Parts: sequence; C-alpha cells; structure tokens
Amino acid sequence: MFDFDPTFDDSLAPIAGHTIADYSASIRALGGDIRDIANDQLIYDHGDDAESLFLVVEGLVRLVRFARDGSEITLGLVKPGEFFGEAAALEGGSQAASAYAVFGAKVARLRKRAVPELAQRHPQLSADLLRMVTRRLQSTIDQVDAMAFLDVEARLARVLLNLARDHGQRRKVGLLIDLKLGHRALGSFIAATRETVGKRLSQW
Repeated sequence: MFDFDPTFDDSLAPIAGHTIADYSASIRALGGDIRDIANDQLIYDHGDDAESLFLVVEGLVRLVRFARDGSEITLGLVKPGEFFGEAAALEGGSQAASAYAVFGAKVARLRKRAVPELAQRHPQLSADLLRMVTRRLQSTIDQVDAMAFLDVEARLARVLLNLARDHGQRRKVGLLIDLKLGHRALGSFIAATRETVGKRLSQW
C-alpha cells in the first residue's frame, strides 16, 4: 500500500481547474497531503478501514474487485476532480474496492476526522459526493446488466463507447481514446481474457 508523506512537493505541476485547486488548498490547510503515485501502485485495498477521503488531482485511479481465483473486475476509472474512498465521509466502515493509480496519478488525501470541516468550507461537497456515489451505483448496475445479458463482443463495444465518452478527444475523423489500456486492462472491465479481447478487436 502507498504510504502518504505529509509533506507536499511545491515543484509539482500546477493543479488544473478552479474546483480542484480550491478543494486541494483546503485539504492541505486541514492537514491533508497531495502526492504523486506511481503507475499501478495500490492506494488502498478492498476491506481496508475507510480512514480517508481521496481526490484525484491529476491522472486516473482505477477501482477494482478481485475474485478468489485472482481475476479482476474494473468497476470504473476516477477522473481529476472526482472523489473516491467516499465511505470515509459517508459512514466509515471498510472500502468496497481496491484503488490503483493509472499511469501515475496525483492524489489528495484527507483523514476522516477532518471531512466535516472540509464540508463546512465547501457546502457543495455533500452534493458532489452524492452525485458521484449515484453515478457509480448506476454504472455498477449497468455493468452487472451487461455481464448478465450481453455477449463478450457487445460488452467490449459498450466499454469502448463509454471510454470514448469519458476520455475521448475529437479528431478530424472520429475520437481518440488517449489511454494506454492493453487487452488485459480492457478485459478487466468485461470479465474477459486478454486473448478474447485481442481476438474480438482484430475482427473489427
């Protein structure tokens, strides 16, 4: 697991976006920290005590559940400006999934005991968290429906369309999904092997 350092490196690139910068400044003022996390490094594990609320400042964070056989399901990608680990703010308990940095990420962390004060400084925090939890719940329901009712090819197409919607960059012809996700990573969204994903993509 990643061990957060309470110091902040001011040489880090400027935070983009007023809301992110505003939340980040408050998190620092309340004793939180903001750190760079290496690619695929664990931030917290499924079942860990929900002791902190996290905010993605830059990069992406992947939320994952693992099966007993070691296979994994990616539940979603958390983008800059979005919170995760919100169980700490809402009810405590344990984390419902594992969280990993994707391609390196910058993440702010605030201890659970300071979250009420963050909410006082930012009255919109409760609405932000509720909106994010609702969206993730709907995404999980959609994912379960896809697993139950769609074949692998349709599930893969659905994931690519969702990635294009959330991360696509418009080009003269179509959209570019500027994420270096390999076949194994794509397979983790749809409970398919790397080989199956590669075969389906080669047929399109």
